[in-house]
Order: sequence, then structure tokens, then C-alpha cells
Amino acid sequence: MDQLVSRLLLYGDLGEDSILRRLAELFQEWQGHSPPRQTLVRGLYHQVKRLLDLATDYGFDGNLWQNYLTFLLMTNENSFSLITERVGQLEGTVNHFAKSDFGVFRALFHYDFGPIEADLGIDCFTTLCHYTAIYKHERRYNKAVSEKVRALSHALAAAQDDETFFHLVTDHYRRYGVGMIGLNKAFRVKSGPEGVSLLPAGAVAQAPTADFQGGLLAWYTDQGEGTGEGAYLLLPQAGGVYSLPAGPAGEARTYLAAAQGWVYYTARQEAGRGMALWARNLATGEAVPLLERCNITGLVTDGTWCYCTNGSTTDCYRLDWDGQGRPTGLVLVESAL
Repeated sequence: MDQLVSRLLLYGDLGEDSILRRLAELFQEWQGHSPPRQTLVRGLYHQVKRLLDLATDYGFDGNLWQNYLTFLLMTNENSFSLITERVGQLEGTVNHFAKSDFGVFRALFHYDFGPIEADLGIDCFTTLCHYTAIYKHERRYNKAVSEKVRALSHALAAAQDDETFFHLVTDHYRRYGVGMIGLNKAFRVKSGPEGVSLLPAGAVAQAPTADFQGGLLAWYTDQGEGTGEGAYLLLPQAGGVYSLPAGPAGEARTYLAAAQGWVYYTARQEAGRGMALWARNLATGEAVPLLERCNITGLVTDGTWCYCTNGSTTDCYRLDWDGQGRPTGLVLVESAL
């Protein structure tokens, strides 16, 4: 295992205390016959427990080892994953290094733990690879992350070659982005002695409406699944609590940003007309159209200026308002910033 992990280039920054890094070191020690066997077993069990804790938090099931490797791929921000998020595969030399790393991950996906288990008289890795999780209430784990991890893990395990593995991972980056922000549908702000943290809001997608006291709007979409469920997000300001409704089935509504009491979102129109940008009043629920056609995947605004991106370029708009405090439209100020 240590020989495989040492070959990682783009995905090599795992952190010295990561589970994969520590396991690789322990496997190297096992091959070198340096520490006592009981010390090795104790070290391996510690990393297995850490993996089980992670699996509990994010609802892994089935093959926890492959789930964990998939989680690493989903959350590792590097020069390849960052340029492909929300865009997908691009032509460039970096793909060569990415495919090499994915070849390592594919080998790790199907790693043979038999020799070390037989030598040390353990079966923890075999158990991890054939795991049946205890049922947990959806509020006990992050269901949004769980579903994405398990779906991609299953697809990667079935990949017949490194090229297929490459396309599956880059397609995930295109659809969801990379890192924890890409995995979670909504976020909340937690203030404490160590500062302000951006945390997942939790399992909100199973309720028809959701109220959270305190939070921050990042973005949230139903990913075009057509269910209309869960497409809501909360932005409390000055102690207020707001619920944003799901759009009708198939609308693929995406909430992007909020300012001055209005939340901005894109929504799919009728077939062939693409996406439109809307603003919704947090207090009254009034919705007004701002752009009839757009390809916006991200938006930042202070209520006066809007910076809109499609994943590759960013445009600056001025937000116009009427005399009754309603936004009326966007005026392009500068394109391709």
C-alpha cells in the first residue's frame, strides 16, 4: 500500500495524519518487520476505528474502504479538481497526472488485504469491505453526502479501466464541484471562541419545509432530479428565520445568494428556453424575473452589484430597483472579468 500511496502526485497532499497516510506507513512497517506485531495491530485498529467514525458521520455502507477512498476524491482540492469543478473535463497536460493518480486509486479500490490479515490474524479490513451499517435516523448522519459518496463509490468500483475511472470522477466535479461545499446542499454559520465556521446544515432534504435558527446561504439545488423535494434553503438575517420552498417538479431550482431581503435563484423554464434568474422577497415571497435567459452557476451580490459566473468567466452587473424596493433587472457593466 505504501508504494501505491507514494505515487500520488495531485492527490498526494492527504495530510500527515490522514487515515490513508497512516495506513500506508503501518503497511510499510509491517513489510519491514520492525515493530512488534501487537503494536502493528493496535495501530491498524486505531485507523479502522477512525474510518468507522467517519462512516457513521457520513452514512457509508457496503464497502467502507471504497466509500472512504471516494470521499477523499470528492473532497481533495488540488490543481486538477479545482479547474474541473462545475466545468468538467478540459484538455490539458494535467490530465496525464490525474489519470496516473486515478490509476493508483483504482488499485487501492481493489487492494488485497489478505496477506496482512493472514499474517497478523485479523479480519478488520475484510469486515470493512463487506459492511452492513446499523439503521440510523437521517438527522444522525449527513444524508446528502452519504448518497453522493455511495453512488460514486459503486460506479468507481465497477470501472473497467483507468479512463472510465477518470471520466466518472471528472463528471462528479462537473455536477457538484469539489470539497465539502460541493457535497453539502446547505450550510449554517457557527460562531465560537475559535472564530466563525461554515458547517453543513444537516439532513434537510426530507422535510417539505425547513427552518434553521442562524445560518448562511451558500447554494442549494435539487440537481434537476425533477422531484421538487428539498429545493429550499434558509437565510436568517438579523435573527430572522425564513423558509425557501421547493420549485415545481423538474424545475431544478438553485438558490445562489441573498442580500437586502431578497434571495436570488435560477430556475429551468419550459423546454428549449434554458435557465432564468429570479429574485424572491424573503418576507413576502414575491418573485420577480431578472434575466430571461442565463447560464449562471454562481452569484455574489451586495444588492447593488452582481457578479455572476458560469464556471469559466465572470460578468459584473448593476442591479436596478424600482421605487417600491423591488429589483427590476440586471444591466451588464463589464463582461469576462
